[in-house]
Amino acid sequence: MEAPPSIRKVSRRESMDDLLFTLKHVRAVKAANAGMEHLGKDDWPRALDGFREAEELFDELGDRVQRSNMLSMQGLCLFALDKLDEAAEVMRRAIDLKDGLQSEDKANDLLGYGEILLKKGDLDGALAAFEESVVVLEGKGHEQELESAKIAAAKVKKLLDQRH
Repeated sequence: MEAPPSIRKVSRRESMDDLLFTLKHVRAVKAANAGMEHLGKDDWPRALDGFREAEELFDELGDRVQRSNMLSMQGLCLFALDKLDEAAEVMRRAIDLKDGLQSEDKANDLLGYGEILLKKGDLDGALAAFEESVVVLEGKGHEQELESAKIAAAKVKKLLDQRH
């Protein structure tokens, strides 16, 4: 049997809180969309600004997944701007927010993180990121992404072997 609908009257304060939450969410989505628009034009600094604003708003809203997604997009922009240290830090924060979520998004962030570390010359870190991405993707039906992760790991292993 279904529970009866609540007959409690919503307070003015609750209505205002709901409205403010909705408005903040709209602002966050608008900032994210602006970031995507600038990304499509290869305007990395303005895209980064949009994703930073959206991430801050999603953080205030308590939306961990969207906040993580905005951090991932910031990492992409910072990579394109050759700000590798900052890109690595931001991407690591995105991955950390996805802890406990064995998802394709986490695997993609790990691949991006690995690419950043590879460009920085951190072969061991890159290999670890690529291998973790493989673990996340195995058995999930994302064969193309899994193959990319395996190829990236193999490429780094070969580089490491050449070093020794």
